Amino acid sequence: MRKKFKLIVSMLVALSLIMVILTGCGGSQDGTGETQRAQETLESADTLESTDSEKSEASGGDRIVVTMSMWDAINEEYNFVKAFNESQDEIELQIVAIPDSYSEKINAMIVSNTAPDIILAWECDILRFIEDGVVIPLDDYMQSSPLSEDELVPAVKSFTDMTGGAYGLPWCYAGECIFYNKDMFDVAKVPYPANDWTIEDFENAAESLTIVEGNEVVQYGLAEFEGANPWYSFIGSFGDEIVDSEGNLQLGDGTREALSFFKDLTDRNVMSKPTVASGSSGTADIFAAGKAAMRATGTWNASVYRDIDSFNWDIAPLPSAGQPYNSMHTGLFTITKNSKNPDAAWKVIDYLLGDEGQELIGKAYSNMSARVSVNEKGYFKAAGEKGPSNMDAYDTISSTVKIGYVLLNSGLANDVGQKFNAVMSGQLTIDECMEQSKQLSDELNS
Repeated sequence: MRKKFKLIVSMLVALSLIMVILTGCGGSQDGTGETQRAQETLESADTLESTDSEKSEASGGDRIVVTMSMWDAINEEYNFVKAFNESQDEIELQIVAIPDSYSEKINAMIVSNTAPDIILAWECDILRFIEDGVVIPLDDYMQSSPLSEDELVPAVKSFTDMTGGAYGLPWCYAGECIFYNKDMFDVAKVPYPANDWTIEDFENAAESLTIVEGNEVVQYGLAEFEGANPWYSFIGSFGDEIVDSEGNLQLGDGTREALSFFKDLTDRNVMSKPTVASGSSGTADIFAAGKAAMRATGTWNASVYRDIDSFNWDIAPLPSAGQPYNSMHTGLFTITKNSKNPDAAWKVIDYLLGDEGQELIGKAYSNMSARVSVNEKGYFKAAGEKGPSNMDAYDTISSTVKIGYVLLNSGLANDVGQKFNAVMSGQLTIDECMEQSKQLSDELNS
């Protein structure tokens, strides 16, 4: 099933290459958007890497050049690329910057044999990269390195067990949490969330924090979910596996329970309804606007909310609905099979996952480290004037993260997330949502 999808993707990318070549040779153009997009993708990818001779000249010809792809910009204050290069006499790290259409361009580069030595891979691509033999296992390198798998968060061990080897290692990661308005909690005399609170505690707090005047809700206990992210963490907490050992979508009773729970909150105006079906764009942040007491979203929003000056806020782990569960959002260091310098590429990864590299990455992007000992140093923690102060919440998040739904095809994950939000807005029943979600998954894997 996955193999057929993999074959189709490869054929489509290859077809895009042929179309570009034909156009360049004076072949006919049909003027369609697909042709143009294929051209733009590959032309953009081509301009991202220099030729070997250009790389050698740029580095003075006396260093082994290792290329690594990234979508994020380098934070100059914590420039880990510069730090690595200054620490080395034999290797120079060069970044292949891909600020948009990252996955699409990386896949095009793989097909055209222009992929960098190190791909900072998105989770939705990693299983296919492993299946296709695009990336190599890192286990042997790890055995001769101070970097130990025992020191990594449990999610990494679970993932390597699933894939039969360490093919990718997280450069840093984010989880999900509850952001809450402390001022609203204080006014309502509701205790702040504990780091081990339950779904019942969560529901009681949301109910107590909801304010209705006449027919108008002036304060929601919980803001609607933006995008698919929180859905999968709650579904996992309600008991579903979400992703099986082959990376396929698995939804069951846990999904039904989660949908029923949040539909009830929505129907009672405790949780706001999605303003758009997808919940991924056009949704106003009513938490930041001071119209909702809580919001479930990614820990990365701590850096956004640091600018809030109108109320005090804090974070709490997601409440448990039976089993602690949190979705891990990351990028994975991988070494490509066609790299001419895999040993040098590993030295780059070893440095970036080492103490110095992880300190710089943590401070630059305010994300947690997959290394437990580094996480304990809290390089990623940076409180603003109004919050957060509950830094212990990060420890709970770290102990419960799993590489789950993020392994799914991103289009499928988002489309199913739209179905979940459609239940909240009354456009679908739970049965219709489950049936249509299964159909989407079956179509992808058939």
